[in-house]
Amino acid sequence: MATATVTMRAGDPSNPVPGIGPLPLNVRDGVIEGTTLTDVYVSQAWWVQVHAYDSNGVNVCGGDDPFMSVVEGRVTLVNIEMGCIWPHCP
Repeated sequence: MATATVTMRAGDPSNPVPGIGPLPLNVRDGVIEGTTLTDVYVSQAWWVQVHAYDSNGVNVCGGDDPFMSVVEGRVTLVNIEMGCIWPHCP
């Protein structure tokens, strides 16, 4: 994995509205690290999607959290389980 992005949308994951991103995330030694999100506001829910790409720009893994918690403009919990995107799985 060479690069990664995060995209956030407010509302129902089955009918998302325009949101924030995709924004770049840091990737170091195969580990995705976070970023500062300045435009996050309190909402019923934020849907967070993360995608990781190899050095050729191919989307090799991704994950999401359809119910990220935001309280007083601060993210309180994100639970993203990344999975391999077929056919790039080992």
